[in-house]
Amino acid sequence: GHIVVAGYTQDGGDMNMVVARLGASGEFDQSFGMADNATGTGFVSISLGEARDKASSVGIQGEGSIIVAGTAKATKGNRKTTVLRLTAD
Repeated sequence: GHIVVAGYTQDGGDMNMVVARLGASGEFDQSFGMADNATGTGFVSISLGEARDKASSVGIQGEGSIIVAGTAKATKGNRKTTVLRLTAD
């Protein structure tokens, strides 16, 4: 089985959601998070166009889609609840 985790990464003042999929022994699953060159990184970084995007919960649907919940907050704005669905394509 796989382990899926979610959180955020910070680059300067911006924060982006991050979802990673690990193998049973804890290594990044190279078949997840495919880049343009078809090389998997094991994770995806998601920017919602806001300054502070944070994932706080993650779940797996029966067919394998990943559901991520969290918040997005503009630099000088209100926090918004967000729910994302990541599919294989």
